[in-house]
Amino acid sequence: MFNKSLDDINFEDIENLITQGVLEYQNLEYKKEVWGMSDSNKKEMLKDIVSMANSYGGYLIIGVEEDGQNGKATAIVNIANAEGERDRILNTLFANIQPRISLKIKVLENNGVSIIVINIPNSFRKPHIITFQGLNQFWIRHDRGKMLMTIDEIEDSVINTVNLTKNIDSFFKDRRNEIIRVGGAPTMVIGVYPVLAEKEMVDISDTQLREYLKTPPFIRSGGADFTFTYVIPQPSYNGLSIGGGNDRRKVELYRSGYLEGQVNLSGLLFNSTRQSIPPDPLETEAPIIPSYAIIESLFSLARQAKQIYSYLGYDGQIFVSCSLFYIQNLGLRKYRPRAIGGFQDLARWRKDHLEIQPLVFTEIDDVKIAKTIGDRIWQSFGFENEPFFDGRDFRVE
Repeated sequence: MFNKSLDDINFEDIENLITQGVLEYQNLEYKKEVWGMSDSNKKEMLKDIVSMANSYGGYLIIGVEEDGQNGKATAIVNIANAEGERDRILNTLFANIQPRISLKIKVLENNGVSIIVINIPNSFRKPHIITFQGLNQFWIRHDRGKMLMTIDEIEDSVINTVNLTKNIDSFFKDRRNEIIRVGGAPTMVIGVYPVLAEKEMVDISDTQLREYLKTPPFIRSGGADFTFTYVIPQPSYNGLSIGGGNDRRKVELYRSGYLEGQVNLSGLLFNSTRQSIPPDPLETEAPIIPSYAIIESLFSLARQAKQIYSYLGYDGQIFVSCSLFYIQNLGLRKYRPRAIGGFQDLARWRKDHLEIQPLVFTEIDDVKIAKTIGDRIWQSFGFENEPFFDGRDFRVE
């Protein structure tokens, strides 16, 4: 089951733990029943979850009985009012842990039997502290047990978190410099970095991964996505690559799990005779970056990342960056769906590049990623937000 993301785990996976007699270990803990309502039980809940987040993350499964000696799973036990218990757990965690842990909880049900699966991330924000009733303690999991963190462990955790952030910043900076050094046409580059993935999580010989690179989830016919019809992924220095050359698009999947999409915008530009803002009497038309190409490319790569990481069993935090290189004096238009005249004001970018600094997302939500970064791009041009999303509804008109 741990080669799957939480979204893909089902009741049968939990039954297989029983059938195979899987033991508890560093990243897996069973509980027969939910923690009680007393303050001491709440403290125990917080310690169980914080200790796993401060080590390597993992799964805590409520509704599985173990033998009490070596932690072997022996039976499934129904959790009454599982949905309500899930909400109670979340409320307790949100109120009593700093910084917050972006965990996920899922209720699984089969023939009237319910269990709760908690996915605790290997957090890049650790160490996490329990603040319940002034407890102010750091806990960590070792093997099947938990204990207070030592001063050295707290210090190491802080240093590792700082170093991780520096390494990610350095990676994106190096990629930016590589792209600028090569030079070229106006280009959109989107990068997705799995925060705490293994150094080599991608097997470049995996035929299913190659298919996911070639054919990401469908958006719309004729959309500005990363679907490739007549070419196949090829091994590259970094991992697997598809596109480039005569194709305006390119996608590369690194062995580390980093996913990058590039779109050459040159062939997509068109001219506008609408007045720029602020008004520029010397210019009456401007090369325009098509709005749909920006949003659909973001949405497509985010959906592709979600599919690939789900297949690899990774559903942790990700950093997402987006840059528009060599776009000096190119324009972007505000667009109001169903408004008279459709496209409204025009704004232009006066610098060489527009770079949206890497943003962290606690889950791989394709809509949220495209919307959040799209807003940053439109706001950089002086508009309130990107124009194509309406709640969870994605419209391109």
